[in-house]
Amino acid sequence: MIFNELEYAEQMLKKGFLEDKYLFELKILAKYYNKIKELKTQDIKIKLKDFCEKFLPEYNEVLHLEMIAKAVHYGVQKKNILVVIPPIPIMKNELMKIKSLNNLELEKLAFTGLVLGKINKYTPKKKKNKKSVEDKGKGYYINNFKDLFKYSKVKERKDKKDLFLNQLHDSELFTLTIFSSFKINFIEEDSEVEFVIKKFDDFVLEYLRYIGVAICCENCGKIIIPTNNRQVYCKSCWKEHRNDYQKKLMRKIRNN
Repeated sequence: MIFNELEYAEQMLKKGFLEDKYLFELKILAKYYNKIKELKTQDIKIKLKDFCEKFLPEYNEVLHLEMIAKAVHYGVQKKNILVVIPPIPIMKNELMKIKSLNNLELEKLAFTGLVLGKINKYTPKKKKNKKSVEDKGKGYYINNFKDLFKYSKVKERKDKKDLFLNQLHDSELFTLTIFSSFKINFIEEDSEVEFVIKKFDDFVLEYLRYIGVAICCENCGKIIIPTNNRQVYCKSCWKEHRNDYQKKLMRKIRNN
């Protein structure tokens, strides 16, 4: 899942393909050229061709013609928007219900499910049939259990994952639907806002910070899980702090 396709496209233009999913990434780039740069089909085709010539080592104009054409066709369609997820508010009452689970792994899953459900409101929906679209339009849903475990950073065997899903369902915070998704039952849109998620890399750390398991680096503000009671910096800031300390110590020694 790409939470900010605008930023992703801009990174691609600087660095080339960021993964090995060439068609997937070209579709994002095609949307960027169409929705942001307002280019037409033929101009986008030229841009993607130039991009592939520069960044795709095995590029062959004949072999990759169809891939570029598919990306362009996808990118110029009005329904295929460039996804940029806005800040997501997390409410105090929602957090209280998550904490009531009294199990850190389940809490991480529930929090992740809450965030993903709210994110899904801003992402394009794949229409399957009229009934499913109508039902899913009325609430917040998690459509991908793989993402639920990925972003919660809960790593377990399949049987343990199934147990966790059953426990979430039994908690009544989530309901398993006939479409093999979870409906979220504890959305509190009118509740007091506790904090807002603006960055979606490792967003589960926001919950761990809220319950006191994680802290913010005193230098850069990055959320980290400390390995001891004395840790106040992230790894990169600690290296800078240590180097500065050593330089000051060496100057003091030379002066003495």
